[in-house]
Amino acid sequence: MARKKKLNTVDFSANGSTSCMPSSSNNSIHDASTFDALHSDTQDSQPLKRVRGPTTLPDVWALPSDKRITVSFNHLNQPTGQEGCTLGFFLGTLVRNAEITPLLYNDWRCFPKELKDHLIKLVKNRFDLPQMAEIWVLKSLGRSLKGYRSDLKARYFGKYPLKEDLLKNRPVGIPNVQWNFLVNFWYSDKNMRNSSINKRCREKQKMPHTSGSKSFARVASEMASAGLEHSRAHVFLETHKARKDGRPLDDNSSRATESIKNKLIQTPSEGQDIRAFHSDIYSQVIGPDTYGRVRGLGLQAYPKSLRTVDFSVDGRTKVDEINDIKQELKRMVANQEKMQAQINKLESLLVDKGAVETSSTLCENEST
Repeated sequence: MARKKKLNTVDFSANGSTSCMPSSSNNSIHDASTFDALHSDTQDSQPLKRVRGPTTLPDVWALPSDKRITVSFNHLNQPTGQEGCTLGFFLGTLVRNAEITPLLYNDWRCFPKELKDHLIKLVKNRFDLPQMAEIWVLKSLGRSLKGYRSDLKARYFGKYPLKEDLLKNRPVGIPNVQWNFLVNFWYSDKNMRNSSINKRCREKQKMPHTSGSKSFARVASEMASAGLEHSRAHVFLETHKARKDGRPLDDNSSRATESIKNKLIQTPSEGQDIRAFHSDIYSQVIGPDTYGRVRGLGLQAYPKSLRTVDFSVDGRTKVDEINDIKQELKRMVANQEKMQAQINKLESLLVDKGAVETSSTLCENEST
């Protein structure tokens, strides 16, 4: 089994803690119920083939109240690195817990502000996030919730053709009121119409990526760290490869990758200024972006957000430079703490040595 990579954490003072749980014992009870809900099956389930199961992240849920996982963010306030991956998985554990994220709202935009604020607090209790990153967190929560509801429908809606049977086979972990609400929503005329439209739109997506759960932002960040070109065209090539199980690319993706490669040969070094998305190689091959959207850059990539990106002279963004400074400060603090520990150890040794010498002198005086 591969060894898990240790996540970067930062200490928080007790006064600065914003824990939503009253005590550690209550935390344990709450987390146990979360994991039970995530692992459980339907009430009438039979023994099934053993599968991986949903991600639960027990180490993150059990993180001490004075610790936070530090996450790096790029110029679009998208999380990167292994810590960014952990953040995304943690958001998934939140939306799959019906006690935290109830299934009583048809749309994420209908969620009350109080519930969204509570979710943000739960995230910030375990992750060190800048203020601007909260927008990404909320958008990602909405997308994760939509995906979870879709998974539930794919798993149960077709399995039980009759509505009565579907209502009886409620998944353990979802309250009866919430399950009834969700099933009634699936059978509503409005949802039936939207579902039909969404299926037709899904069929028009001809070039699925092969990067799995890794976001485009993380792919681009890893390419940049390795010193590779990471424009939209290069990221497309990196996320549209033959799959690990040997399955080839679809015909549309194969033709697009060949066209991009040919254009990159003619233009070996495409500029990294993402603000030129209207005329880059990606848009020449894949086509222009629809209004208000920029493809190939991940969640929260909009024309307005790209126009406000501030680049330095060498092409790196100001956010990149700030992240470098933060990392350097963390190294300096760690070195200072290490030096202070060594000084304390030396002082303790000197005190002990002085106590021994004083005791020896007293013994000599008593003997004389």
